Amino acid sequence: MAGLMKLLAVVVGLLFQVPDTMQLSIDHPLHTVVERLNVNAGPFLGLIVSSSRYETALIDSSYYEPDASIPYITIAGRTFNFGKFNGEPVIYVLAGEPLANVGVTVQILLDTFRIKGVINFGSSATVSNQVFIADVVVPSQVAFTGVVRWELASQLNFGERPTVHLGEGVRVGSSDIYVKNVAYATFLNKQLNVTAIDTETAAFVATSIANGVPHIVFKGTSNRPGSDSDSRLSEVTAKNVLKTVAVFIGSLSPKTNANVY
Repeated sequence: MAGLMKLLAVVVGLLFQVPDTMQLSIDHPLHTVVERLNVNAGPFLGLIVSSSRYETALIDSSYYEPDASIPYITIAGRTFNFGKFNGEPVIYVLAGEPLANVGVTVQILLDTFRIKGVINFGSSATVSNQVFIADVVVPSQVAFTGVVRWELASQLNFGERPTVHLGEGVRVGSSDIYVKNVAYATFLNKQLNVTAIDTETAAFVATSIANGVPHIVFKGTSNRPGSDSDSRLSEVTAKNVLKTVAVFIGSLSPKTNANVY
């Protein structure tokens, strides 16, 4: 409980600093719709979903409720979905990969809507012997593992939860190519202390930092480099990630029971 109260104090302080959005051009056909959404329903938490598997898990979960009047709009080829996640107004968008696409998607979200914070969740591969399949990692740092420069991955503290690995020692490395080479994965872990690897987190974090937006990452470890993913375990991993995200988002709303375990 003490950890949760500390989290809330940090989050409330950050979320009061909601940046102004550039919004759409007045000539854009969706300008009026977006303006009404920002005024009447915003500010929002932005959810950046990494894959269709996690989008399906989100839609099928009991945490997400789509907006009845405007469930989604499409801008620049991306579908922005409106609703509530565990009581909080959210916009979720499927970012996909590679890194450049993720960065552009996050930028469009931040430029168009009133966003008070962004959350990236999806899958990764563990390269650590301390992190197992179906665990969840909340990294403190990320890097483009082609050109290594560690960046702050989370501006929000997070209390301990089952299967969750977090803290200064948790690092995620991202690249445009999904790493399958075991030797390289071992190098990343032994030489750079990387915990897990993926193809989008670094772009998400870099774009969030550039815009001064509070951000946090939740990654489920669904496989290891050099081994195939198990569909059943991948589904379990996705559910574990959603549970962890639900606890976090639930802690932002005093009206929501955050204990979903």
